[in-house]
Amino acid sequence: MQWHTPIGYKVLNGKIVVYEEHRRLVEQIFADYDNGISALRIARDLKEKGVKNANDKVSWTHASIGKILENHNYLGTEDYPQIIDKELFDRVQQKREQVRIE
Repeated sequence: MQWHTPIGYKVLNGKIVVYEEHRRLVEQIFADYDNGISALRIARDLKEKGVKNANDKVSWTHASIGKILENHNYLGTEDYPQIIDKELFDRVQQKREQVRIE
């Protein structure tokens, strides 16, 4: 069985662990969005800087940023270690909902 491991994680010895380089990227994406930067602008900035995604490509869209921002695995689950604290995650979800309403 094959599945996609979200950016910020990697599989090591059959266990999902935090991939530090990408953890910082995930944290930055959440922080930028929390500070009022749109998903589209975050995607453009990452492309301009040549930052590679989980597939090792410089391919970012507002949709790919949105998938990161809505991924509950970053809160920590039975299988995934926590990367984002609940307060930040909840603030980001509220801001995303507000953008959808406007």
